[in-house]
Amino acid sequence: MTPSALWLLAWVGPAAFAPTPMDVDDAVTHALAHSPVVEQGRAQGALGAAAQTGAAAFPTNPVISAQALPRYNYIGRPAGGVTLGVSQAWPLFGRWGHSRSLAAAQADAAESRQRDNEGQVIAAVRRAYVVAQLEQDRGRLLTQTVEAVRHLLELTRQQRDAGAVADTDVNAWRVELARITGQARQQQARYQAACADLGRVVGMSSPVAPTAGLSLPPPPPTTDPSVDGRPDLLALGQEVAAARRDVELQSSLAWPDVTVGTSVTTQDVGWPLGGSGYAAGLLTLSVPFPLFARNQGGRARADANLTLAEAAERRGRLDAWFEVQRAQQDWAAHRAAAMTLQTDAIDVAEANVKLQQHAWEAGQIDATPLVLAQRTVLDVRGEHLNAVAAARLAAIDFALAQGAFAGGGAGGL
Repeated sequence: MTPSALWLLAWVGPAAFAPTPMDVDDAVTHALAHSPVVEQGRAQGALGAAAQTGAAAFPTNPVISAQALPRYNYIGRPAGGVTLGVSQAWPLFGRWGHSRSLAAAQADAAESRQRDNEGQVIAAVRRAYVVAQLEQDRGRLLTQTVEAVRHLLELTRQQRDAGAVADTDVNAWRVELARITGQARQQQARYQAACADLGRVVGMSSPVAPTAGLSLPPPPPTTDPSVDGRPDLLALGQEVAAARRDVELQSSLAWPDVTVGTSVTTQDVGWPLGGSGYAAGLLTLSVPFPLFARNQGGRARADANLTLAEAAERRGRLDAWFEVQRAQQDWAAHRAAAMTLQTDAIDVAEANVKLQQHAWEAGQIDATPLVLAQRTVLDVRGEHLNAVAAARLAAIDFALAQGAFAGGGAGGL
């Protein structure tokens, strides 16, 4: 059983809450194999590949026709004729090539969207893992505080029985123990909810518990970040290319297909009169005259879609640049806050608790300053955990904003 679950057993027991322990790498691997979001992305990629396969084939099939014409000749005897023909519609103005180029661009965009979906899933798993770690460490902190306050309460009772302190000190520690115990019970529910959410993101029907606590991430890079590796931006560019291919295709559809055909007709004057009959060949060319319908709607729609795609790409790049800059700044700020709390606040607050306890045991002060000092330690350590978690989350956002999770990468975390 993981250490994160031990403090919960004091309240709920093993049968009520039994999460599956899993480290972050295993959680990511499981999510990539079982997440519905990843499955949907792969299905979209398969649809794009299928459309590309379909566009590679010649767009029209030949038409074979046959006719038999029984009749009677001029003396009333039976005669007959047979006509066999074949015709083929030919797309002009590069229509077939435009269709293939459009399908290829759409397939490339679908593949990039699939890689972006995988990166989003990895980031979601890592975020949920950090939240579960945070709630786990908060629970451990509250458990330690409960034990410390319980110890001080027992010590106060002993001193009261010896006549060293008044009942007011005992009551102060009783109230503090009840307050911290209530917070621990509430923390239990938050931890269970975080584990359940982590299990959902991972793709499991049961809660998942982290196997390690929070740790401070390394400092962010000092170089200017880049967004060129983001698969969603690559997909937006490919969608612009697809929109341009569609404009070309819709323009070519303003002209109809040309149908070329040939047929052979035979006629017999009537056997057994000895007539020789005849055979005739025929070439046909069918060209619809585009007098009214010239695919005006399709061309206008394609132009509008191209404008939308280009605007979406510009907006996507602006948003991506803002996201990566903000994530880098947040990463640095939260990490600096965590380091400051660790070096300048936690040690000082814990030392102050010891000083207050010595003064209280010597009878110089009552329990109130010591209770307040104990609360300060809890608050400062909680703020430190929040800062570490915020730095971790900002590092994840930074990696996602740079496209570092694309293709199942770890993003340097």
